[in-house]
Amino acid sequence: METVQPHGETQETSKPQRQTTPQVSEECLVIRNYDGDESYTVTVQYWDVKGESVYTREVTVGPLETITFESRLQRRAYRVVASLDSGERAETTCLIGSGLSETALVETGNRTVSVTDGLQ
Repeated sequence: METVQPHGETQETSKPQRQTTPQVSEECLVIRNYDGDESYTVTVQYWDVKGESVYTREVTVGPLETITFESRLQRRAYRVVASLDSGERAETTCLIGSGLSETALVETGNRTVSVTDGLQ
C-alpha cells in the first residue's frame, strides 16, 4: 500500500516493480525480504535537512521478494527511516540520485529491518 507521493511525482512513476530476482537500474528505493516464510509490512520515510518528510512508502513485501520504487526526488542526502509493523526500526543517511550507489536499500528478514546507503 502506498501512502504518500512525493511532490511532483506522477502516479505512473510511483508504481512498485515486483520481482524475485534483484535487477536494479536507477531506483531511489529497493526493499528486499530475505525471509523465505514471512511477509513484512515496511514503512519507509525520507527526511530532508529541514526535518520535513518528503517521501513515504508503506508496502508489504512477500517472502524472498524484492520491490523497487522510482522517484523524481532531487539529488541529495536524505535521512532514511524504515520500520516494521512490529516496531523494529532502522535509519541512516543515504545519497539519493541516479545510479546504484545513490539508492536506499531496505532489507528485512528474521523480524529485523536494516537501511543501507547504496547498492554495492
